[in-house]
Amino acid sequence: VATNMKEAAVFFKKAADNGHVEAQYQYAQSRQSESVEAYSYYRKAAKQNHRAAQYICILYQIKFNSDLAECLEFCQKLAIEGDVKMQFIYARLLHSGIAGRADKLKAFHCYSLLARGNHCQAQYYCGLMLEEGIVGMAQDPCRARQYYEQVAEYIPLAKLRLARLLLQGDDHDIHAIKAISMLINFCDNFQKEKMAEAPTIEQQLDRLIQKNQR
Repeated sequence: VATNMKEAAVFFKKAADNGHVEAQYQYAQSRQSESVEAYSYYRKAAKQNHRAAQYICILYQIKFNSDLAECLEFCQKLAIEGDVKMQFIYARLLHSGIAGRADKLKAFHCYSLLARGNHCQAQYYCGLMLEEGIVGMAQDPCRARQYYEQVAEYIPLAKLRLARLLLQGDDHDIHAIKAISMLINFCDNFQKEKMAEAPTIEQQLDRLIQKNQR
């Protein structure tokens, strides 16, 4: 079996080097133990619109903080095809600007589309952007509250941000608002620590964004 696999790998490499897209992907699969070489062949296939190769490249690029501008392009292609996970990652990349291109209005539009399908994380980020405001879009705490209310049961930070918005006003104690702000920071730091435990691609991206924003 091992001999047959080696022979197949030789065949795939010859075809891959001649530009055969599926062979590039298959050869990369056979070279998983050699991650650098595997990645180079995944990239070749991904650039020729091999969907599975694009997905793997995105995972690699986010994990190793590599070729993020290209990562954004691959995400956009998969997002257009309707991949919900990639639509969210595309929005996060645009929101953060770590891929060299920041477009917060477009990110908000992407979040909004996902939020209509009850995507919890997208709903949270819609609330966050409305609470904080961005260039071209004024702060709207009332709409932010609506988004936070939708996901407060599932996202602790949304619950705390909702509590702070509810407390804000002339007739509320400034110390209570500060206390809620401190709890938000605590939960945010706690969430970062939890990411170290078998992180998902979304968590790896959050970690990368936080690292680049320091």
